[in-house]
Amino acid sequence: MSAEDNKIDENETVETQPELDIEALRAKATLLGIKFSGNTGAKKLKEKIDLHIAEAEPQPEKPENVRSVGPSKTIRDIEREARKPMLVIFTDNDPQEQSNPTIVHTVQNNHFKIGVIIKKDEEQLVPTAIVKALREKTMIKWVNSINNITKRPTGNKVPVTKKRFNVQIIDANPKI
Repeated sequence: MSAEDNKIDENETVETQPELDIEALRAKATLLGIKFSGNTGAKKLKEKIDLHIAEAEPQPEKPENVRSVGPSKTIRDIEREARKPMLVIFTDNDPQEQSNPTIVHTVQNNHFKIGVIIKKDEEQLVPTAIVKALREKTMIKWVNSINNITKRPTGNKVPVTKKRFNVQIIDANPKI
């Protein structure tokens, strides 16, 4: 064997030591925590490593003031809508709270907080978010159970869910 036989032609492409290459890829995959079988080839292992690295790269986030919460609504739009005042009258349906002349309520999320003190049974301007929240608020009232056949009270009390507040909207878009 001559020295000329050991030379590699510059035009030929030869994989340089595929054994070392696959071992290096296996070591890298093990370090990254990628699962693979013992007979996985170098090409497939390289694809798995590249995919794992691409998924691990953090995606750029949008700036705080431009963040969108829907197709076309920004956080500012949602807050403006939540703070829009409505002229309403609240009546409390809870007999235990009839002596209390006010309602204190807060609505909040990750971006803004709205809190109010409302006088019961009086017209006043209240933010839309508070009106929606108090309209949905419920209470449990215990009522006497009635036998379906005899239509007489059984002596047992059963819980019934009722609306906590009666909300009367005077003007949804008041002129301020």
